[in-house]
Amino acid sequence: MGYDHSGFWGTVVWHVPDLGITIAAAATERDGYYGLLKPLMEQSIQLLADNVQP
Repeated sequence: MGYDHSGFWGTVVWHVPDLGITIAAAATERDGYYGLLKPLMEQSIQLLADNVQP
């Protein structure tokens, strides 16, 4: 569906070429990345995939 990259400082970027969207986010706490940020990004991409026309 797309490409993602997470950085050392709690950043993550996801790009979905088929939808023409890119989303970036950052967590300020280490636990926040896996507990909140990753599911948030996945849900955001799914929401956009369901509602955005390429």
